[in-house]
Amino acid sequence: MERDTSKTLGKSEYIDTAIFYDLGLNNNYYPDVKFYQSVISIYKPKSILELGCGTGRVSIQLKSNKLKEITCIDLSDKMLDIFRDKLLFYPTEHQEKFKILQMNMIDFDLNNKFDCILIPFRSFQCVTNIKDVKNCIQNLKKHLTINGILIINIFIPIENMKELEGLTEQKVLNKGKSKIYKTVTNDKIDTLNQIQNYSVKYHKEKSNQYVSESFKLKYYYPAEFLYLLKSNGLKIVESYNGFDLKRELPNSTNDFTVICQKD
Repeated sequence: MERDTSKTLGKSEYIDTAIFYDLGLNNNYYPDVKFYQSVISIYKPKSILELGCGTGRVSIQLKSNKLKEITCIDLSDKMLDIFRDKLLFYPTEHQEKFKILQMNMIDFDLNNKFDCILIPFRSFQCVTNIKDVKNCIQNLKKHLTINGILIINIFIPIENMKELEGLTEQKVLNKGKSKIYKTVTNDKIDTLNQIQNYSVKYHKEKSNQYVSESFKLKYYYPAEFLYLLKSNGLKIVESYNGFDLKRELPNSTNDFTVICQKD
């Protein structure tokens, strides 16, 4: 495992909430890891670049006999520290495949090309300025091999996103014997620029103490997202509503995942 601590680009997120991130995204609750494993088994890349890797929830579980190199970047040093700690519990030969770097997905430069670039769990939507979005796509193409695949996941917004403004959703997460509550509040929906501003709060049962952070995501409707990719030099290979390769199961998570290549 190689580590880069040379510099921090931009604002690091998940400063206070990183330790709770994995609690609500285990394999039983969120089915994306099996989907990505299936895609990897089909395309058999020798190298993978994951952007917005967070705690390594996805890439740490990707295994293939042909897979030799997994590079993971994220802006949050707190998330990456958790990733490195988790990786220590895996065999040495698996650890040695990983390079974990703190970088910004908009303007990173790795001087390398990859057979597969993966942006799971809506990380692409963290780029909210349209100029930055287009620069990010060009940077992705620069790091992709000729026949390489780019996999991007987004959520499918409801027709009238303004209806979500002010709404709060609470989930109960377990950590040991203590119940931890996760509360997500939609603070403001900017329908002009299609940006969802929301906050996440975690607090323990029977406690007044909590940690919270605010985030924003740029949202896209599926047809609009496909046009964005195609108009920036990518060709669509496959698109999926949800995480079922056979397209037989309902889209219970409102996810839209696209596999594309350089045009």
